[in-house]
Amino acid sequence: MIVHWLRRLLTALGSRATSPTAAVIRPDLSRVPASRRAEVVATHARMMAALPYERITVPGAQAWDHWLRLRAAGRGWPIIVGDDDAMERLAEHYSLSDPAVFPGALPDMVQTLAPSEILREAEGLRFPEIMDRWPDGPDEDQIGVMEDDWEDFPPMPDGPPRLSVVHDHNQKPYARVHILLIPTDQGWQVPAYLRWGGWNECPPPESHVAALRVWHEKYGAELIVLSNDTMELRVDRRPADKAEAWDLARNQYRYCRDIVDQGVGTVGALAGGLLQTPYWFFWWD
Repeated sequence: MIVHWLRRLLTALGSRATSPTAAVIRPDLSRVPASRRAEVVATHARMMAALPYERITVPGAQAWDHWLRLRAAGRGWPIIVGDDDAMERLAEHYSLSDPAVFPGALPDMVQTLAPSEILREAEGLRFPEIMDRWPDGPDEDQIGVMEDDWEDFPPMPDGPPRLSVVHDHNQKPYARVHILLIPTDQGWQVPAYLRWGGWNECPPPESHVAALRVWHEKYGAELIVLSNDTMELRVDRRPADKAEAWDLARNQYRYCRDIVDQGVGTVGALAGGLLQTPYWFFWWD
């Protein structure tokens, strides 16, 4: 009996020892004057500590497999963030207006709201109607110019997604990639927990929540990646036909212009791709 108990204990300890943990992220001090290094290190430590969610570090080549396991484990919603730089930028945005983290910062309402307050605000928003109020979104004439002709694409082969945040520009997987576990079982709520958005043409957090909620209900969209400027999703259901794909592509272009203007080139190309791939990509410059 005692031998059996010891075996179980050693097995559990061994499993715990080999499970992923959060790697320490140290600030890059190579361009920081020696007189300011202590200050930068202290600010960096406050910034990373202020992000209140469990972080797991894994090799980039294994990030998708870990996401699947964490998603099935039910410990919260896993979000792949990316390499050290992406993790630092996400943490910085989370606390950018918090004077306790960045002395002298001016508090900003969006970046100091609690997740529950952002979620409550999102409840009253209807997507895609809310995009009519966005000052930076394309108007109907601009959308018409970018539509062009429909483009057909071959079906995407089965297999894991080629996530943009797990490898460098040469397609070499990062040695380590960070995953956050967000305390919710609904992926569409994650932007509220990370106060994600509200810079340049990127919508504010409550608008992301409203959009992702609708796409989850209609297409089974699940949030996989939320980096410092990138969002990636997996969908269970694709548009049923070309007409629906056109409508979805127009809304996605209004939601994120860069996926067309600096990406596929036309709304027609975006629409054609939506029929063939279960993975959606958004990027705000």
